[in-house]
Amino acid sequence: MVASEWGPIRSFIWTAESGYQETTPSWGLDQWSGAWSSVEVGDFDRDGLVDLLVGGLGLNTEWALTEGSIFGKLEWLDPRTSEILRLFAFQQDDQWWSMEDLNTLRRRLPGFFPAELTHQEFAQQPLSHWLDTVGMTKNEWKSIQHMETAILWNKGETFVFQALPSRLQRSPVRSMFTERSSQEEIPRIYLLQNAFHAQSLQTRLDAGGAFALSTSDPGTWEIQGSQVTGLDLIGEPAGGGILSANHPDKKRLAIIEANGVLSVFRQR
Repeated sequence: MVASEWGPIRSFIWTAESGYQETTPSWGLDQWSGAWSSVEVGDFDRDGLVDLLVGGLGLNTEWALTEGSIFGKLEWLDPRTSEILRLFAFQQDDQWWSMEDLNTLRRRLPGFFPAELTHQEFAQQPLSHWLDTVGMTKNEWKSIQHMETAILWNKGETFVFQALPSRLQRSPVRSMFTERSSQEEIPRIYLLQNAFHAQSLQTRLDAGGAFALSTSDPGTWEIQGSQVTGLDLIGEPAGGGILSANHPDKKRLAIIEANGVLSVFRQR
């Protein structure tokens, strides 16, 4: 399983004859394109079928303020500098409109827009108008529909999409891991969110951290924050996992932060 940053969750299976083969369309996963950052696989409802937990950008960014439900990204290579340039947009009335203001775009794309262009004039025209003025008439936008962190319940022949509770949508999810459990036990999922995300579209800096969640049945979630679990992090978590322990009831968790600090938590 691969979490695409700007596309669907992609699935691959290994065959002895031809190696890895993509099964994304045949599994129906291509219908959910999003800003996915991580994916965790497990039987979270204990029905014998593998479910998918997918981490996203969350719903606490400027993307959530737009009326359009389809978002797009356009990339091209600057022939002068060999640098990849980008535009971010939302779709409305079959047109792409900028997600960023004119000042932001001028800093990132110097010389792309006319010097005499006003903010009002820029806001009144879709991005296709300004792309046409510089000769970029054929553009292939990558579009997505989902920003939220969600779970895909495996129902046998299809997956059912369900967004996680709003408490878990306040910051981008960067990593997830699950403790191993028996068929009778409810697996606990550890979800790590960035508290100080570098992206300018992030609107809050106090929403990150580590959460432990479990579900007794699909749609019902028990969420525990750091005050309950003791997973108190100062920096922003970048990844983690459960370490092997001599005693099965005494778990040890390792979480690495973006600044390189590795923290180990032992269950009491």
